[in-house]
Amino acid sequence: MLSKYIFFKIAKDNRGFSIIEILVAATVVLILTFGIMTSLVTANIASNRIQNRATGLTIARDQMEKIRNMPYDDIGTITKQGKYGEIHQGL
Repeated sequence: MLSKYIFFKIAKDNRGFSIIEILVAATVVLILTFGIMTSLVTANIASNRIQNRATGLTIARDQMEKIRNMPYDDIGTITKQGKYGEIHQGL
């Protein structure tokens, strides 16, 4: 009988959230928010890397297409100024 009285008294006095419950709930929300934000930042970085790689591949393909369309004798690695790695069209 005493335990029934204690249960009803506790249930009756429990009208709102305690400070501990609010702190625990706020901590859970912060952890979830931090996880979501970290995921978004990581996805943004990955997207930028993919975009940069695609741009680089496009530039490389354009340069290869220019070289393929040049006569064989005009393809070289040294320009008139002696710079290496530039594509030139005849000396």
